[in-house]
Amino acid sequence: EPLLSKHPNLLRVWLKVFDRDKSMRVSWEDWVGALAKLVARAPAGAPGLPKTQEQVAATWRALDQDCSGWIALREFDTESFDILAAVKRWIDRAHGGMISRALHSAAEARNGAPIEIKACTMAQASKGALKSSLRREAALNKDELHALFEGLDIKDGTIISETDLKFLERWDLAFEDQLLVVEAAHAAEREKTWG
Repeated sequence: EPLLSKHPNLLRVWLKVFDRDKSMRVSWEDWVGALAKLVARAPAGAPGLPKTQEQVAATWRALDQDCSGWIALREFDTESFDILAAVKRWIDRAHGGMISRALHSAAEARNGAPIEIKACTMAQASKGALKSSLRREAALNKDELHALFEGLDIKDGTIISETDLKFLERWDLAFEDQLLVVEAAHAAEREKTWG
């Protein structure tokens, strides 16, 4: 709750407070450091933030249920994960995992004609063009698109650049999906063995 009083949604909290390097993983050290900053900035006696070492560890353990040693967005907030994962999967499926291609395609679709790609320039598209493409091709609805763009905190109100989304190219979502399958298989095996 204290985090949402300063940020519009949990995706923004994830990207601005905990996953500042946009690796899509938060380590124990990142977690402890971010919470220490939050507690230091919070008014005295502010409710909702873990303050003791035990509370910080308990919060970590509640989120890192698989004991992987890192927290993924999926563990932090499933709604934000589902939205961002839909965007990542669309970029991978339709554009070979390349943000520049996705933005170029969105701009062309909005423009209705091919757009010349200039060497050494950063790809970009209007927010409206990208929203249209994501609505049409990634099946995101109006509320999900609003949450996505609020979470990404794009500074310029109309243009989205390759830099704004580049972190999605590095996100190994396939690994996270496979890890989830393996964890589910292990849980089923434990349940079968131990009842």
